[in-house]
Amino acid sequence: MDESHEQGSAAAGVRSVTRALQILSRLTDERTVITLRELQDETGLARTTLIRLVATLEDHGLLWAVGGNRYAPGPGLLRWARLASSSWELPLESRRALRALVETAQESASVWVRQGVRRVCVAQEESLHALRTVVRVGHDGPLWAGPTARVLIRDLPDDDLAKIAAETPDGAGRLPLMRQWQAEVREQGYAVSHGEREDALSVIAVPLVDKDGAVTAALTLAGPTGRFGDERLERYLSAIREAAEVISASGFMRLGASTPSPR
Repeated sequence: MDESHEQGSAAAGVRSVTRALQILSRLTDERTVITLRELQDETGLARTTLIRLVATLEDHGLLWAVGGNRYAPGPGLLRWARLASSSWELPLESRRALRALVETAQESASVWVRQGVRRVCVAQEESLHALRTVVRVGHDGPLWAGPTARVLIRDLPDDDLAKIAAETPDGAGRLPLMRQWQAEVREQGYAVSHGEREDALSVIAVPLVDKDGAVTAALTLAGPTGRFGDERLERYLSAIREAAEVISASGFMRLGASTPSPR
């Protein structure tokens, strides 16, 4: 087999994996069952290709046929979910620090990591207030808006910033603003906003860092803007920085290093 043939086979394999992941990504919390027609319309795949990929995913337990050309998440995903949950479980000291932060500030706290051009919540602790911010573990969001994103992009080179900017309505025009965010977080050590992404929602974010001071994750505190006045904000900043020191030292993964690849 010549080199060009091997490269072609490898590219085809990667393409198939990408398409399979594209299919699985169409399932969400709001839509746990999807039809073959919806998959075809949303992925743009040829019907024969789609049927083949769906059958493969079904064979491996990643999809489950529920009748009428409809599919739900398969039982095989339960194993992956269990492994991910175990791996990303906060170490005891970090969990205690997160709970102490919520007890002190009386607002919801969460830990986020960068995953490509998105951010993903890997841990959270809810406020006990009736009116509170609720973020589920596994929830993802953009890296081009909000304090959490600003913290996570602090150390990124321009190549990575450009990939994130490409996801925004502004395209490359977003880059100057993102560079400004980087400078602000480096200078202040935190990011804060009031009503930026959602009306009446305030968020404070600080970096979690490795032993060299590089950003590995973001710790956030969020709640109604009415509870984030100047006096409380200073108290919240003190509390979240204290928690960040503990979590940075203890890590935010029970298994492995606290600096997972963001690719």
